[in-house]
Amino acid sequence: MSSRALRRAQRHEGPIQNGTDPGSQDTKIEESTLATTNSVFALLNQDRDTEDGDEDAGHEDEHHQTGASDKTESTQESSKAKSKKRRKKSKGKKTSTQSPSGFDNLDEIDRALRDLDSDKASTTSPQSLGLQEDFFDKFCKYFAVKTNCLHPEGEMKRLFGGAALGPEQEESESSQQRQRRGWTRADAGHHNRPLGDLARRRNLLIKGREQWPRAQSGGLGMDHLRRDSDEVSFYTFVHSSSYDDTQKQFEACVNSMDENRLLALKQSNPYHISTLLQVADMLKMQGKRSESAGYIERAVFSFGRSLHSTFADRLSQGKARLNFEIRANREFWLASYYHIQNFKSTGLHGTAFEWVKLLISLDPFADPYEFRFSLDQYAVRAGTTEEFLALVKTNIWWDLESTKYPNVEITLALAHFHAGRSRECRSALEAAVAKYPWVFAKLYEKLDIDPIPPCIWGFESSTEYDRLMSALYIHQAADLWNYPEAIAMLIGVLQHLPRPSPEIKDHPVYLDIARHIMILGEPDLIALLPRKFTTLPSTSTDPLPPQETSTLEPCAHVT
Repeated sequence: MSSRALRRAQRHEGPIQNGTDPGSQDTKIEESTLATTNSVFALLNQDRDTEDGDEDAGHEDEHHQTGASDKTESTQESSKAKSKKRRKKSKGKKTSTQSPSGFDNLDEIDRALRDLDSDKASTTSPQSLGLQEDFFDKFCKYFAVKTNCLHPEGEMKRLFGGAALGPEQEESESSQQRQRRGWTRADAGHHNRPLGDLARRRNLLIKGREQWPRAQSGGLGMDHLRRDSDEVSFYTFVHSSSYDDTQKQFEACVNSMDENRLLALKQSNPYHISTLLQVADMLKMQGKRSESAGYIERAVFSFGRSLHSTFADRLSQGKARLNFEIRANREFWLASYYHIQNFKSTGLHGTAFEWVKLLISLDPFADPYEFRFSLDQYAVRAGTTEEFLALVKTNIWWDLESTKYPNVEITLALAHFHAGRSRECRSALEAAVAKYPWVFAKLYEKLDIDPIPPCIWGFESSTEYDRLMSALYIHQAADLWNYPEAIAMLIGVLQHLPRPSPEIKDHPVYLDIARHIMILGEPDLIALLPRKFTTLPSTSTDPLPPQETSTLEPCAHVT
C-alpha cells in the first residue's frame, strides 16, 4: 500500500479511535461497515488517480465533519464516479497500443515505461528476434534431457522383461532387516553400513546399490552461478576444504605408485571422485570390467546426490551449463563418459544416448569431448533416427558444408535406410561416396566385402586429419553396417556409381579431437595423433586438460 493510501485509511479510522465522534453506537456500526467497504484495492485505485487525488481527499474531510449519513451517501456517489473513470481509463489503455492518444490517460511512470517499450521495439527487428528465438528453442528442445531415461531400469525392462530386475528386487530388504543385519556392526567408522533406501532412490543420475557404504560425499557440492537472459543457468561443482585435503592425499598416493595406499584411501573416503576413477581405471587394465563399472557408478552416484536443487529442471529444458575449464566439472564429464561406455557394452543404447545428450547440453558449442564425431552412431543404435535426421536438417550443430564430419554424412544414409526412405538413402550415400571414397574403401575392407567397386577402389586418405577420421569411423561405426540388408544396400548403390574426384582439404587436428581419441583408449587410434598431443601432461583422471586453464579450481567452496 502506498503512503498516500495509508494516510487516507488512518483518516477514516482516526475520529473513532480518538473518541471525538459524537455519534451513537449505531453511528459506530455504520462507520465500521463503511471502513469495511472501502477495501484496500479501492484505496490503491484512488491513489493512482493523480489528477483527482487532492479533490477526493478534500471531500473525505468534509464527510468527516458533516456526519456519518452524508459520508455514506457521498462515498457511494464518489465510488460510482471513480468506477466510471477506471472503466474509461482501462478503455484508454486498450486503445493506447493502436493510437498515440492513449498516452494521455497514463501517469508519468506508465508513460515512461511505455516510451521505453516503444524504443526497444524500434531498435530491434521482430523478424530477427523471431529467428534467434526459433534457433535457440530448437537447439534446447533437441538437447533437453529426459531425466527419467537416465536410469537404465526402464530400458532393461523394455528389452528383457520384468525378469531383468528380479535379482535386484530379491536383494532388497526391509529397513528392519537391514538394521538387524548391518547397521548394528561395531566398526561404524569404516563406513560398512549399507546404503539406505531413500539415499539409493532419490538420485537424479543413478539408483544406488544397497551394498555401497553409507557415508557422506566428503564435501562435494554444486553451486548455481547465474542465469542469463535466455534462461540458461550456469552451475559448477565445488569442493569443501576437507575434500581438498582428501584430494592432496590422493595425489600423494598416485605419485607414490603404491596400490595399497590408494585402496586404503578409498576405504576411508568411499565417495572421493578422483580415487574412484583411478581405482576403476586400474581394475579395467586388470580385465575386471564389472568391478570397474561398479566404481564408475559409485562416482556418478556421488555426483547425483550433490546436484543443485534447480539442476534437474534446467537439464530437462536443455538449459543447464557447466564450465569444462574447472577441474571438478571435468571429473563429472569423465565419470559420465565411462558410464556411457558401460551402457554401450551392455546393449543399453537408449540410456547411453540420453547420457550423451546430457553431456552435450552442458557445453553444446564447445563440445569438449567432441561428440560431433559419435552422436550419429549413438542415435542409430538407440533407434532415434528421426531425432538425428531432424538435428541434421536444422544444420545448427554440424557444419556439413565443410568436410570435417564424414561420420555424419555417411551415417545419414544409414539413418534414412532405417527410416525406410530409400530415395533419400541413395542420395545421401552417393553424396558421401563422392566426398569420402577412402572411408568406404576402409569400410569394405573391414566388412570383408568383395569385390571392391571401381568407384572406391584404390582410394587412400592423403591428409593427417582424413586418416584419423577414417580410422575413427571404422572403429566406432563399422558394426552398424554389418548386417545383410545394409550390406546389400551398400553394394547395390556403389556398384553403379562413377569414380569421384573429391576435394581434399587439410583440416587441423585440435585438442578436443585428441581428447576424444585419448579417452577411447584405442592404441591404433592414439598412434595416429600428432606427437604434440601425446606428449602433453595427462592423467587417467584428467585426460588432456585445457592448456590455458588446466589449473583452475572450483570458484566457490561448500561449507
